[in-house]
Amino acid sequence: MVKLPMLIAVFAWVVFGSFLYYNSKVLNTFTTSKENEKLQADYEKSYKRFESIPQPRVIAVNYQIDLFPVERRFEVKSISG
Repeated sequence: MVKLPMLIAVFAWVVFGSFLYYNSKVLNTFTTSKENEKLQADYEKSYKRFESIPQPRVIAVNYQIDLFPVERRFEVKSISG
C-alpha cells in the first residue's frame, strides 16, 4: 500500500525537476553581466555604420476599427487615402 504513493511522489519529483532543469538551463540560458555587456558592445559595433543613415518612419496611418462587443470580436480595415 505504501509503495504506490511513494512511487507517485518520486515520479512527480522527477518530472518537476526535469521541468525546472529544462526551463532554466535549456530554454532560458543564464548570462552574466559581463557577457551581457560584451553582447551589447558587439551589437553596437555591428550596427554603428547605420547610425547616421535616415531610418524609415511612419508619417500617417489611416484605419477603421469596428468593435462588436456582444460577439467579442473586432475588425480592422486600412483606408486608402
